[in-house]
Amino acid sequence: MMHYLHIQGKHAPGFFFRDKTGQNFKSLIQSVTEGAALVISSLYRTDVFYQAQEPHTDHVVKLWSLQEKSFDPSKLTTVAGRDDVLEHYFT
Repeated sequence: MMHYLHIQGKHAPGFFFRDKTGQNFKSLIQSVTEGAALVISSLYRTDVFYQAQEPHTDHVVKLWSLQEKSFDPSKLTTVAGRDDVLEHYFT
């Protein structure tokens, strides 16, 4: 099943992956979920996709929060399921 975490707008800069931290975060997600992952990050929007049979969103959020002191997980949008993920990403 595909899972998606998303943030955009005024809260996005606090979730932005600087330097090579995005690639390192992607590797962590792949090891935790034992599946494929994709991280797209800018100052205005960050999208994290991962493939896993069971949801690992709590683990992903905990790992993500380690990189930023002002991290507020309530600002994240989470979606599961291929159709819902693709619909949310493209709208």
